[in-house]
This record gives sequence, structure tokens and C-alpha cells, in this order.
Amino acid sequence: EPSPEPTPLPQGEVADLCEVFFDIPCGLGAGRYAPSRFRPGFDIELGDGWSNAAHGEDIVVLTRPEGTVTFAGKLREVYPDGEADEPSSRARDLMEAFIATEGVGATDTNDVRIDRRRGFSSDFEPVGTERVPLFSTEGSTFNLEPDRATRVVVVDLPGDDMVVLAIEPNDGYELRDILDSADPAAGTIRWR
Repeated sequence: EPSPEPTPLPQGEVADLCEVFFDIPCGLGAGRYAPSRFRPGFDIELGDGWSNAAHGEDIVVLTRPEGTVTFAGKLREVYPDGEADEPSSRARDLMEAFIATEGVGATDTNDVRIDRRRGFSSDFEPVGTERVPLFSTEGSTFNLEPDRATRVVVVDLPGDDMVVLAIEPNDGYELRDILDSADPAAGTIRWR
């Protein structure tokens, strides 16, 4: 019989993400998590209400009722002119490619730091009524959804590695609703 709530982790322990079963996200108790398959490695402190919706070598999707946070590594393609192109290995250049994506409006880029690593942040939204592909990993494509602002953060890591974080609200919510939970969690990220 399932437990009514995920069990919180004991203080100071770090756990792997639970497994998705039949495409149903699994609930995560409050605590620190280190996705074992994702590269480059990181760990993050999550409060109550988060679930794991995907966990692979190049993607992790954490979800809650207000929205999702997608971590993407090893990007294969970007779509600045509406056609697939190779991504840059530098965060600044990758963010510029995202901003140049046809059919997308973006806010001014902000400098950010996550665990002392430099990155860039901007909010994106399609200008039309169609989904717009922003980037692809080996197994999935991340699309910007119409009538929905999405915050994208690109962080440079050692060894020409990069991680993209995409923070987007679910239907019926605004970006600020998910940012209330996602921003504090992102502030706890430690790159490994």
C-alpha cells in the first residue's frame, strides 16, 4: 500500500532520484538529491512537493504542481534560424543562439552564478501560437510553449561542459509561481 507522502531524507544524507514508473512521476521527500545518471554531476536541495519526471544521462525533469525544472546537458542541436544547428560549447554563445531563435521573444540577458559558476539567464516566450523548439538532447527536444514564459539559464562548467536549466510554469500558473520554489532550489545546486 503506497505511503501518503514521500519520506523526507535524514538530515545530511544525499539520495539518488527515485524511478519513474509507467511515465508517472515519483514523489521526492524534502532533502538533497544527486541524480546518478546525469552528466555533468550535481546535487540539489529540494523542499516538499517535488517529483522526478525524467532522469537520464542528458536530462533531468523535476516537477511540482506549479511547473517544471528541466536540466539538460550534452545538447545536440539548437534552432536559431528555425533549422537545426550545432550548439556552442560556451554559455554566452549558446544563450545568444537561444535569443536568435526565430519566433521567440526574449528579455535582456542577466549574469547569474550557481555554485560559483558563471551563467546567463533570460525569459523566453513564443511570439505566435505555435510551439517553438529551443534545443535537443539525444533523446528529447525542449519546446517553448505558446502563451507561457519560460526562464532559461545556461551555466559554464569546467572542461567545456554546460548545463541548461529551463524553468516553466504548468497550465494555469505564471512563471513567478514556479520561480517561488525553483529559484531557492537552484541556489542550493553544487556541481560535482
